[in-house]
Amino acid sequence: MTYYFYLNFYIYQYYKKKQEAPLISTLLVISLLVNLNAFTIVMIYNFVTDFWTIPKLYGDYKVIIIAFLCFFVIINYFLLYHKKRYVKIFEKFRENNEIYKQWDLPVKIYIILSIALCLVTLVIADLRNHNFELYFLK
Repeated sequence: MTYYFYLNFYIYQYYKKKQEAPLISTLLVISLLVNLNAFTIVMIYNFVTDFWTIPKLYGDYKVIIIAFLCFFVIINYFLLYHKKRYVKIFEKFRENNEIYKQWDLPVKIYIILSIALCLVTLVIADLRNHNFELYFLK
């Protein structure tokens, strides 16, 4: 859980430099990242288990995605930001900056890999939906 809190802290520090209200941005970005990972895992699972057919999205998939995003926002809010719990946790990261500084690279890698894996999954889904067979998927 400390790694997840540090991920929040890292994104908070980024938005603190850019905006006056970094809490809302941090909450939304973290929730979006978790939502992105959840749906990427679902799509990869669909590719693996239903390999020869094209995964079908529900007609109301936008509602499902927004509902999950709201769910993750609420969970993240109560986990970290409710009653200003983040202040104490983030202060611990600031005080022990030398210890946690080595976590910056894994956080950056996690964010980049999350986005890249989602994009690769979307490209494969798009190619499969247009009846384009990839050589390595035959």
